[in-house]
Amino acid sequence: MYREKFDFFIVSNNLQIEKVLRKVKPLEDCEYLFSTYPDLSVMAKEQMKKSTAVIIDSGSE
Repeated sequence: MYREKFDFFIVSNNLQIEKVLRKVKPLEDCEYLFSTYPDLSVMAKEQMKKSTAVIIDSGSE
């Protein structure tokens, strides 16, 4: 069976965002992976794919 994986990169100092998003039930045949980074420069070192979404917490520095 084919499963689609989606990466969510969260730029924030608030780890609660990732914690809450992990509670979201994935769509059928999908898997969600979450990673939180303190700033864009740290996140920029990661490999991004077409299935990567970046969430920026505007309240972060």
